[in-house]
Amino acid sequence: MSSGAKVAAFIVNWNNANDSISAYNSLLGFFDRKDVFVVDNGSEKDDLRRLCSELTEANIIVSEENLGYPGGANLALSRILKLDYEMVLSLNNDATIDRESIELLIATMECNSDIGMVSPWVVYSDTGNIWFKGGWHSRWLGMTTHPGKGSKLPLERPDDPQDSDYLCGCSILFRSEMLHNTGLLDERYFIYTEDLDHSIRAKKLNWRICTVPGAIVSHGVSKSTGVNSTKHFSKIRAYYYSRNSILSILWNENSIVRKISSLISQVIFVLPINLVRMVSEGTINFLPDYIKGMSDGFRGNSGRMK
Repeated sequence: MSSGAKVAAFIVNWNNANDSISAYNSLLGFFDRKDVFVVDNGSEKDDLRRLCSELTEANIIVSEENLGYPGGANLALSRILKLDYEMVLSLNNDATIDRESIELLIATMECNSDIGMVSPWVVYSDTGNIWFKGGWHSRWLGMTTHPGKGSKLPLERPDDPQDSDYLCGCSILFRSEMLHNTGLLDERYFIYTEDLDHSIRAKKLNWRICTVPGAIVSHGVSKSTGVNSTKHFSKIRAYYYSRNSILSILWNENSIVRKISSLISQVIFVLPINLVRMVSEGTINFLPDYIKGMSDGFRGNSGRMK
């Protein structure tokens, strides 16, 4: 590791040892093995056995049950923060990153003390097109989107940090000081939206959150959840997207006017938009899961889908 900063990295695995091993190996282009942590999040025995056999020198943390992504990530973060690392890099287990991108992320943090977390741009592993280059979030509508999603990755991109409303959890370099300040990821979401929630908390505490266009992660989108990455909705996504959007509003919006506005928006704007999307992509059969998610969200039900 060429940087003077003490940096760790972690991956969360759930029944996807093959991809997790590839993600781990990509991190070894920069990190020493002792600085990489792998959480197995309640995988089947055969998958865990394969993970352990291939990563014999890794810091493997085993959970007996699936704690959801934020729960699994927090197992790693809790251990890493006790070891006095200055920064922590997360990497989805179905993603890979190169040494140059890691070095650029670290250099950005070292040169900008007001940045609490920074993310590379994320591209689809099959096409190389952009999946995430920064997130837009409307507090009045309770809506988020990835501007530029699906567009071609420009050959010339700046290395300077670009401010973002929120960061995608695919890969984030966290400043440990910020994590001590904000707390860890909110496990009540179980999966999805915990990255938005954490970004909101960080910004409330006056931390900048940014992307670095010159840093790139290649991502096999949603492979870890075992669903069709060519479709926006699945049973899992339909439920958690709708529920967690509402929970995020209930838990994070301090303005009563904006809270009411964004909750109403979930019914009169977001639901119709997603209904059209389901029809167009052939996933209308997941509408009941979406409606159930909305119902659970408005009732404040969190945790794993029941």
